[in-house]
Amino acid sequence: MKPDPRVVTIGGHNIDCSFVPVGATFEIDELFNEALRLDHDKLGSGDREENEKALNLSIRMCAAFCRHSFPDLDEVFFGNNCTAEQVGAFANVITDTLLKSYKGIKASAKNQKASKGKRA
Repeated sequence: MKPDPRVVTIGGHNIDCSFVPVGATFEIDELFNEALRLDHDKLGSGDREENEKALNLSIRMCAAFCRHSFPDLDEVFFGNNCTAEQVGAFANVITDTLLKSYKGIKASAKNQKASKGKRA
């Protein structure tokens, strides 16, 4: 049931990004939705304040994803040891994994409904 590993190495840790840990799902989802509410016109125009918000959300998402298995990879670690590009790339991997997990949940629910309908 678990997808093939997708490993990213950060801070000397090999992090499997093929799934979102259930303990972090809701926090990551909340951060993702907060990022969606950013003003993307301002982001595209280089607005410092909006870009800072986006970067901080990405740092928080990376830390939330790692916190359960690697507590040393916290917001301070990402802020002090990674570039904005690295944080953004890792946050994109996490977001992609989150969205894939939601597709899997929908497909599973659909399959369960279909199998219940066949039994009836």
